[in-house]
Amino acid sequence: MITRKLGEVASIVRCQLGRSREGVSGLACREITLAETDDLTGFVMPGTGEIVWMDLDPGGRQRKYLVVPGDIVLAYRGTSGTLAKVGLVLETDGPAVAGQSLAVIRPVAVDGVWIFYWLARPVVRERLLAQAVGGRLRTLNLSIVRDLVFPVPTTEEVAAVHARHAEAVSLAGRIRTARAALLEVLGGMEGLWSDE
Repeated sequence: MITRKLGEVASIVRCQLGRSREGVSGLACREITLAETDDLTGFVMPGTGEIVWMDLDPGGRQRKYLVVPGDIVLAYRGTSGTLAKVGLVLETDGPAVAGQSLAVIRPVAVDGVWIFYWLARPVVRERLLAQAVGGRLRTLNLSIVRDLVFPVPTTEEVAAVHARHAEAVSLAGRIRTARAALLEVLGGMEGLWSDE
């Protein structure tokens, strides 16, 4: 079995941009936080998150801070319930950046979908949690994430993960559609009361 360090096959970036006042300078971006990550699937939900103004030149060196589809976000700061959780960015609805407690993992030499599901495994998360420091609010040094050793997947393993991932994306889309319909039905209840 061939192994590699995560930092050898992916760039790992922490957004260190300052915020600017609306309309003064910068770029309006959607800020992705762990709250925008679906608890069941780990998929980052598009169109959620606060709009913030960032001191960012999207055409310059700072474009590395923009989150793009295929990126993985990892909580490197948080409580034991949120630390080392990961999310997969499937799509964005415009410029987006990772929130202050998230790092962006951008795979370059190994399949990103495979890396996401490998990182989401409880055994991997437990390994990362064991190396975190702090009390109630804990921090995971990004060098630990970069040094994380994983088995390089075979072509067959990647294909199997992608087949399951396609099923998961399809089901998640149907669940989102059903949830929106349910919220609409429940919202219509308000007009049914005659006591007003």
